Order: sequence, then C-alpha cells, then structure tokens
Amino acid sequence: MRVLLDECLPRRLTRELVGHDVTTVPEAGWSGKKNGELLGLASGLYDAFITIDSIPVYQQRVVGLSFGIIVLVLRASGSQGRCGSQRHAAAYAARCADSDRACS
Repeated sequence: MRVLLDECLPRRLTRELVGHDVTTVPEAGWSGKKNGELLGLASGLYDAFITIDSIPVYQQRVVGLSFGIIVLVLRASGSQGRCGSQRHAAAYAARCADSDRACS
C-alpha cells in the first residue's frame, strides 16, 4: 500500500508501517502545502494519508478522493509517554491499512 505520512507526524513512524511504501510529505516535496492542495496532489498517487490533523476531514471535500484518510488520535498515557503512544498509533494505522473494513 502506498502511504503518505503528514508532516505533523514524526518521520520515524515510517519504520512502524512495515510492508508499506511510505513517503512523508517533506519527502514528496510538499512541505507547507495547504490541506486542500495537499489532498489534490496526493490523489491518484497514494492509497492512504495518515495525519493527526482532523481539519482536512472537516474543512475539505473528502468524498470521492481516490485514497483513505486515517486521522490518528494520540493520547499520551503516564506509562507509555509520547514515544509509546506514537508506536501504538503507528501500529494501529498499519492494522487499519491492512484491513478492508473500518477500524475503531
């Protein structure tokens, strides 16, 4: 699966998405692009866009896009801390990407 990782997520999450062709927004040369423009550029090139920014889902027209948008909701717990939460979120995103049904 071709996955685009938003620039608001740490690049090291690409290591957690084993078996997928993951590109970050900066690697694609699209740093700083507005949400609507970014979604347009990604259309047809990627199968999924992973972000923690829910704004594209609410402000942009996402119906009819050729790829899915996965919005991660990160919550740091006392025992895991930030890095543990990021690993958990990346693993969850990978399971969603491999599934034909919606993850919840």
